[in-house]
Amino acid sequence: MLKYALCIFLAFAATTASAQDVVVTTINACLEAAPADQNLIERMERLGWSQIPNRDLGEGDFRAIAAIGLADRMAYGRVPAVRWQSNWERSLETAAGHTRRVNVPDAVSLTFWLGRADSENLLRTKFEKHPAFGRTQCDMSTTEAISRSSLQPQIEFGVTPEMRPIIATRTQRFENDNAVQRVFIHLYHKEMIADLISDTFEFNGRVSVLTHSKR
Repeated sequence: MLKYALCIFLAFAATTASAQDVVVTTINACLEAAPADQNLIERMERLGWSQIPNRDLGEGDFRAIAAIGLADRMAYGRVPAVRWQSNWERSLETAAGHTRRVNVPDAVSLTFWLGRADSENLLRTKFEKHPAFGRTQCDMSTTEAISRSSLQPQIEFGVTPEMRPIIATRTQRFENDNAVQRVFIHLYHKEMIADLISDTFEFNGRVSVLTHSKR
């Protein structure tokens, strides 16, 4: 599966022999997960992620949750600056509501949050299990600390006066006998976004990996 993650990052082949960054190893783990495979949580913990109960999510986590959703709402089309700020503030308020959510065992859909002791990054894992269909989704807000040899070189290489605040890169699609997988990567120009939302912004991207059963 390593070859899949390597295909995603155009700059990765030019990196030195330094330790592999967390974004790449996390993507690989997500790509190895079967639909609705909750064993993924244990594999993530071996990679340095730690599960965070909903009730223990804090202010830094709310910012990371809001950053995960930013690409869905603001990446496409020309968005006025005033909408960036109001959307960010609303997203932070919505993110705080996750502390009141509870996973019900054996529910059709379950969501788990994982964080890292060494950075502000947050990983959301969602599992859906239906009688004839399963789905696993990983969504991760990223900072430079965990993406120095993957996302960050692309951002630095692509920075121009005309650069948009969020750039959607090409979607990667993989398929095997049992499942279809897609990897979505958005690059964040964090200084530009910070100006638009009138707040600090520490995230340089969002990565999503979706695996679902063939119907």
